[in-house]
Amino acid sequence: MRKEKAQAGEFENSHAAKPWHAPPTWMLLIFFLVLVLIITFAYMCWNVYHARQVAELEMKQRKAQREEERIERAEFEQRHNQKLQKPVEQLLGSVKDVMKTHSGFWSSNRQDPEAVISKLDNEKITIHTGAWKFKCKASGLEASVRAKLDQPGNSHLPKSVVESIVSSLQYDEEVATHQRNFDVDGMEGKGHFYQFRLQSTQSNGVASVALMAFGTDFDMKKVVDHYETHEEPVYEFVPAPKNTQRKCTTRTTHGPLCVFPFQYAGHRFQKCSAQFSSALWCATSTYGNDQMYHWGWCQAETCTEEEEPGPRYIKKFVRMAEKKFPVYSKRALPPDVSQSDLALALDWVASKEAEKILSA
Repeated sequence: MRKEKAQAGEFENSHAAKPWHAPPTWMLLIFFLVLVLIITFAYMCWNVYHARQVAELEMKQRKAQREEERIERAEFEQRHNQKLQKPVEQLLGSVKDVMKTHSGFWSSNRQDPEAVISKLDNEKITIHTGAWKFKCKASGLEASVRAKLDQPGNSHLPKSVVESIVSSLQYDEEVATHQRNFDVDGMEGKGHFYQFRLQSTQSNGVASVALMAFGTDFDMKKVVDHYETHEEPVYEFVPAPKNTQRKCTTRTTHGPLCVFPFQYAGHRFQKCSAQFSSALWCATSTYGNDQMYHWGWCQAETCTEEEEPGPRYIKKFVRMAEKKFPVYSKRALPPDVSQSDLALALDWVASKEAEKILSA
């Protein structure tokens, strides 16, 4: 019995809990260093991952921005070229309309406009036609027009016609005009009866001009029988009122400007918002789809008045005035040709020549 109790006591003593002893300091130090290294490595990995993500995002943003800038430049260049082509297209359309209208007249009268012109006595009446299309710097438009019209072969344009053309281009960037001009050279006794059609526009410092002119030079004594008067409007050019637009920007408390529009949490914002917050906030940068990337607290809005591009001058009606135009003597014209026939024939021949030049 005693023996069994002794064995039971030995068993309990062998399975009794042993007292806990703290690990050595060096072991704790090693464990702490390993833990610090793990945390540091994890933090470095996270930083590298985050930096890579930010770099990839910034690269995508820069790529998207460059693509947007490329598209914007291409669209601007397209609009620029289309605008500069507009005067030629408009004048060409006008020329084709004239030819179509006059062709019906000549068909019904069974006449050839070129044959009508060939019947003229060149010692009494000389005809001249011309067409031009060109681009130049807007700042040197007047000098370029004079240089084009003063080139060899263009010297037939009377000085008064050249001055009328130049004057028409001085007051506005968009010009569309059809004018008649009669002038007498007192020194030589020569009359000049001309018409010109002019289309012009400007874009990004470049001017585009499409012009056709045609008319007659004649000996006043041999050709002019009398004069007729027509009332035509007289205009003056006055400075156009300034067209301004109010533009506002909002800066955040930490510096960057707000970017509008932006999207966040399924909502689209056009201005600073207090939604989801007690104070006004906005996006300071966005992804390509306008989703907010960075944000900031809004400060006060700053607004400026910016002048919008527009015409420098506007045409203002002054009065109706009588203008004198010559009536040709019947003896100066072929027997079966009237002055109106001559005018229509000259317009048709000039339009045909202009169509070739403008279409080239």
